[in-house]
Amino acid sequence: MRRTVPSKPRPWTVRRPLLWAALAAVVLAGATVVAVFPPTETVWYPKCTFRELTGYHCPGCGTARALHALFHGRVWQAILYNPFTVAAVLYAVWEPINSAVARWRRRPKRTIATWLVWTFVGTLLAFGVLRNVPYEPFTLLAPHERQVTR
Repeated sequence: MRRTVPSKPRPWTVRRPLLWAALAAVVLAGATVVAVFPPTETVWYPKCTFRELTGYHCPGCGTARALHALFHGRVWQAILYNPFTVAAVLYAVWEPINSAVARWRRRPKRTIATWLVWTFVGTLLAFGVLRNVPYEPFTLLAPHERQVTR
């Protein structure tokens, strides 16, 4: 009679839930900080290295302010700070839902077309250049507060 030896679980399968829990804790902590402390009024937020070195806005400038505005329901202000942050948040919400629905239906997950990814990257680079052009329509691309008119 042969004896079977129980196999040991692979280290990655044991650690995976812990890694996801740690990632979730870090994201939740970061989201809480951004939601509670406004980046425009707090001095301890890290400064954009690209902006500090060059004086120009990078494509990510305004991200913390945009996230803070989104947490407080000010979608238009978030778009004025950084429209790509709003798009990234929409994708970050859509992707897990898409995966869960695909698993639930036992169908392949819908993926984003490669041309759409490259279009996004090209648009992001063009946005990074155009938001630094010092002429009227392009200055609106730089992170700014909404002008309230009465």
